[in-house]
Parts: sequence; C-alpha cells; structure tokens
Amino acid sequence: MTFNERLSKLENQTAENGKTIWRVFEAIYGNGKPGLLSEFRLLRESVEQHHSAVREEKREAKLDWQWVITTMVAIGSILVAIFK
Repeated sequence: MTFNERLSKLENQTAENGKTIWRVFEAIYGNGKPGLLSEFRLLRESVEQHHSAVREEKREAKLDWQWVITTMVAIGSILVAIFK
C-alpha cells in the first residue's frame, strides 16, 4: 500500500469517526428534539415525585396507626378508671 492510499484510508476513517461522534452528540443533547440528557432529567424528576408520594403515604399510614394506638390507650385508661 502506498503512502497516498494509507493517507486516503486514514482520512476516510477520521471522517467516519467524526460522523459517529456527531451522532452520539445529537443523541445525548438532541437536535431540535429531546435528547437522552433531557429524557434522563424527566426520568429523575418522575422518580423523585414517586418517592415523595411514597414517603407521604407512609407518613399518613404511620399517623393513622398513632391515632389507633392513642385511642386504644385512652379507652383503656377510661376502663381502668371505671373499674377501680
């Protein structure tokens, strides 16, 4: 293979690599449309909202149990006061 053929082949490979890098860049940042980066941000926000909702449900369930236990203690103390 001559020097010119090698140089030509190298130029073609470099051009293909440049095209591939540009496609990856467009996939990550988008080209007039949402890219992977914006989709990742949306996914992260969705997960955070879901976790907040789950935490709130757990907190409300815990408060419900606290009221049940408080009511049982109050009824127990009334019964003790009556039967004493």
